[in-house]
Amino acid sequence: MRQIASHKKHISLGFIVKKPGILSLIQDNGRYGYFNLGLTNGGPLDRPAFYWANRLCGNKINSSVIEITMGGLILIAQVDTVIAVAGATIPMAINGEQKELWRSYQIKAGDTLSFGYSQIGIRSYLAVKGGFTIPQIFGSSSTVCREGIGGLNGDKIKVNDILPCEKSPSRQNLINGDKNLQLAKQYRPKYSNNVTLRTVAGYQQGDFSPEQQALFYSSEYCVSQYYDRMGYRLEGKKIKSKIKGIVSEGICHGAIQ
Repeated sequence: MRQIASHKKHISLGFIVKKPGILSLIQDNGRYGYFNLGLTNGGPLDRPAFYWANRLCGNKINSSVIEITMGGLILIAQVDTVIAVAGATIPMAINGEQKELWRSYQIKAGDTLSFGYSQIGIRSYLAVKGGFTIPQIFGSSSTVCREGIGGLNGDKIKVNDILPCEKSPSRQNLINGDKNLQLAKQYRPKYSNNVTLRTVAGYQQGDFSPEQQALFYSSEYCVSQYYDRMGYRLEGKKIKSKIKGIVSEGICHGAIQ
């Protein structure tokens, strides 16, 4: 088992990973200021869900959470604490009982948290009260597997990993006194398998004829099986530019290449 030892040099307790799911990663708000070393930001891909999961646990905005991709994660609690899950409509159960997302729950040692597979949306965020106690590397605990940095040894969560967190045993530690918090349904983000994207033309738009631009803006595209945290490859009508290649360059979030 991979374990993170605290400064007191004892085995940390938290959650034992029984099934890691498709891709489960430790993420905080991200790693900034290290592009000169070739390090990318990392951090959550669905920031509103990330922030709400932490907020529902009363955490600081940069607390470490688990980013669950699609689902399949199963955890066993070793400590009493408070958890919250926000994001894609992923089925969640505590000890086999189905639970609603976008609210916090009290967890006891020995409880089992299990997640099915999302049909709408891709990523959900599991927060615990006080955040997962993962050491920061270059100012962040965010996992970037390609660079082998952050999280547990720079890798995705695996079977038998221990994800450490602080104990929160008393009902007095629950948020808002003796009850949990929830985000009202009218304020929850709405996830859909169909989305209309608004675009802003870049400086290279002149390399595409008006006909090719019209084809792009009038077409529908589907996310293919080839996608990761860096980008999504789309399937649909192909458009062609007047040039044979474009020099590699830095791009902003949401750029279409």
